[in-house]
Amino acid sequence: MTQQEKNTHEISNSKAFQSEPLKTVSFNHCNITLLGTAHVSKASADKVQELIATGNYDAVAVELCSSRYKVIITPDAIAQMDLFQVIKKVKSTW
Repeated sequence: MTQQEKNTHEISNSKAFQSEPLKTVSFNHCNITLLGTAHVSKASADKVQELIATGNYDAVAVELCSSRYKVIITPDAIAQMDLFQVIKKVKSTW
């Protein structure tokens, strides 16, 4: 087991990560750690911060849904949203 695998194993066994899905897989001689998170959860954000703080990585990738991606690339998108339409859309999915 490499040092990175040991560190990831220690993190995955810590109390902070026991409620979040955490998995390390190997692909083409690279270790990839996947951490499942909730979009609006402070606990999830804290877990991401803790994992990144270990420094045991060469790169960090973030998966975003299309609406969150649009907000990042178009900062004015939130200001241009019709809040009533957003609420109406959410209610229709209940």
